[in-house]
Amino acid sequence: MVDEDGDQATALMLWDRAADLGNPDAMFNLGGQASREGDWASARAWWTQAAEMGHLRSMHNLAVSFTGRATGRAPVSGSCGLLNAATPMP
Repeated sequence: MVDEDGDQATALMLWDRAADLGNPDAMFNLGGQASREGDWASARAWWTQAAEMGHLRSMHNLAVSFTGRATGRAPVSGSCGLLNAATPMP
């Protein structure tokens, strides 16, 4: 992702600053950037912080990242419990 002028470095700097101030949208964006770079540990860390603040898209990306669909690898151990916990009760 980039800012409106197409300057990725500026966008990352602003998102980082906003994330430091507790902005979950910025945390979500930083997680997305980390995932595009293949840094799944950082992506999950950002999405976890945002998800703990109620950011739904971060919750979704975090859950998908543990299934293996995002990385093309086998699911992370325990991911079934995570997905079951995220499933609404009838």
